[in-house]
Amino acid sequence: MGTLGRSCGARLPSNCREVGRLHQADLPPVEALLPNQVPNYPETVGLPVTLRMTGPTTRPELAFDRSSIHPFALECRNGVCIHRVMEWLENVG
Repeated sequence: MGTLGRSCGARLPSNCREVGRLHQADLPPVEALLPNQVPNYPETVGLPVTLRMTGPTTRPELAFDRSSIHPFALECRNGVCIHRVMEWLENVG
């Protein structure tokens, strides 16, 4: 998962442990940083994203800022053709 900003770092983990009392999907979105290098793209580690928790059994949603011009952010926002998806799948081992 991404790196969270200092302002939410303490809040989010404690909320995740309190799933019985608090619905994760009700948490406000937080700013985070992409922790992974995505193959075949310029540097992706540290790209800013907005992270929104969706629940204890689902993956969080990540969104790139509309102003980002990074190729990976553009493709995530705008969608990709099936040929691009096939390129990505070739890198999955």
